[in-house]
Amino acid sequence: MRLTKIIKNFISKIFVARNSQQLMTWSREQLCKAYDPTITLKNSNGGTNLLTRVVQSLKIIGRDPVNGKNREVSIIFYAARGKVIPRAAVIIQSSMESLSTLDRTYATELCSAGIAVVLITRREGTDETNLDFSKHDRESLRTLVATRQVVEFLSIHGYGSIGIFGTGLGSIDSALAFAIDSRILTAAFVTGSGRVADVLAESDDPAIKKLRVARMVHFKIPSLAEYKERLRNEIHIEPLSFLKAHTQDPRSALFISADLDTTLPTLYQIELADALSARHIQLSGNHQDILKVTVIHYRNEITKFFLDNLAL
Repeated sequence: MRLTKIIKNFISKIFVARNSQQLMTWSREQLCKAYDPTITLKNSNGGTNLLTRVVQSLKIIGRDPVNGKNREVSIIFYAARGKVIPRAAVIIQSSMESLSTLDRTYATELCSAGIAVVLITRREGTDETNLDFSKHDRESLRTLVATRQVVEFLSIHGYGSIGIFGTGLGSIDSALAFAIDSRILTAAFVTGSGRVADVLAESDDPAIKKLRVARMVHFKIPSLAEYKERLRNEIHIEPLSFLKAHTQDPRSALFISADLDTTLPTLYQIELADALSARHIQLSGNHQDILKVTVIHYRNEITKFFLDNLAL
């Protein structure tokens, strides 16, 4: 691992200074009150499914925390195979950019090792295309509640030892769910960040860059510094805020970071790994490189981590 104590201290000072100016975030109580645990289940054909097939597409119907209406959360359920670990399941929070390859590979690996998997494939209401700055809090809230509804689904079906796994941009959502829902016992991340506003201001992800340019033109924002400040003023749900409030959390985490990442800047990855008190593996490469390298060379390591921490 390349990180030195000098760099760590420097990063720490930067973020302490930044946090002293952090604007008000949502409270844990507010986020918890937005969650309604009442759900119903149907398969892709509209009927009830009792999880009898090895791999199946399902829809969880639950209340949207923003408009109060019912909405669908689409999932793929992978039943555990081989030497099944009783009651163990992992939720994979997809980056949505690699659903058919990386995430399905991880799902297959985990279920083959005896752990059931739920791959979240779509959450209604989390794909707003407008320039409204407040949409990010709505999307974070909707994604958090969708993840908690998946936890509810697993609990109803007898899974009490639950982990979460986030890859790429999906790690941001996974970090928030892990911070809020104590039923999630362990977590693993491949890259990630606990800061929504700063990622939106700095990331070179094509969709994020396109949104940034469109906003700066539309709202006549003259500089990146002012755009970042506007984001910090408008975004009130930041995963890091909730993780730092629970520094004595005994739950385990694994974090694989990329030391040349400009999609989820490396400094924010290190910060999140530290906030999680995670076992931290730092690899050399950019964002896409590390997503690919990890699924090829480290998926066994990730599977072992969940086996060690979910076996009751």
